[in-house]
Amino acid sequence: MVTELVAGLRRHRVCYAELRPRLVALGVATLVAAGGWLVFWWLQGLRRADVEYIVAGHTSYWWAVLALFAAAAATLVGVWLLVSVILAEIARPLLRAPVRVLGALVWTAGAAFLAIVCYIGLLGVGIEGNQTFLTAEDGTTLMITQDGFDGDMVDFYDPGPGWTWLRRHGIARVDPHDGPCTLTTTVSTLTVACGSTTQSIPRA
Repeated sequence: MVTELVAGLRRHRVCYAELRPRLVALGVATLVAAGGWLVFWWLQGLRRADVEYIVAGHTSYWWAVLALFAAAAATLVGVWLLVSVILAEIARPLLRAPVRVLGALVWTAGAAFLAIVCYIGLLGVGIEGNQTFLTAEDGTTLMITQDGFDGDMVDFYDPGPGWTWLRRHGIARVDPHDGPCTLTTTVSTLTVACGSTTQSIPRA
C-alpha cells in the first residue's frame, strides 16, 4: 500500500514537471488575453463624436484594434494550451479521443470567429482614414482627419488636454490628397493649404 502510494506520488511529480512549462505558458497567455480584452473595451469606450484620442500618432481605435489582435492571438494560444494540459491528465485513450476532437472543434470555431472580428476591425481602421498633423512657425498645431472610404469627410481638430483633440464645427474644404498641407497663422486666423486649395478658419 505504501509502496503504491509512493510510486503514485512519483508519477504525479514527473507528470507535473513535464506540464510545468505548459502551465506557465497557459498562465501568461491568460494574462495577456485578459489584459488585451480589457484594454480593447476600455479604448472602445473612449470614442466620442467630437473628441479624438491620439497616442504616438495613432487614434484610440487604432490601438484598440492592436489590442484586439493581441487578445485574439493570446486567447487561441491559451485554448490550445488548456486542451493539451487536459489531454495530458487523461490516461484512458477512449476518453482522450473525444476530448481531442472537441478541443479541436472549439479551437477552430474560435479561430474562425476571431478572424472575422479582426478583419472587421481592420476594415474599421481603413474606413477611419488618415490624420495629418500640421504645425505653424509660431507653434500652433492643427490636425486634419480624412475618412478612408471616399475621402469626402474632412475635419479639423484642435489640441485639447492630454491626448485629446477636439473637433472644430464647420465644413472643411481642403483635401489632404491634393498635395502636402501647410499651416500659416495670423493674429486671428489659421490658414490651411493643401495643394492648390486654401481655407482660412478662426483661431480656437
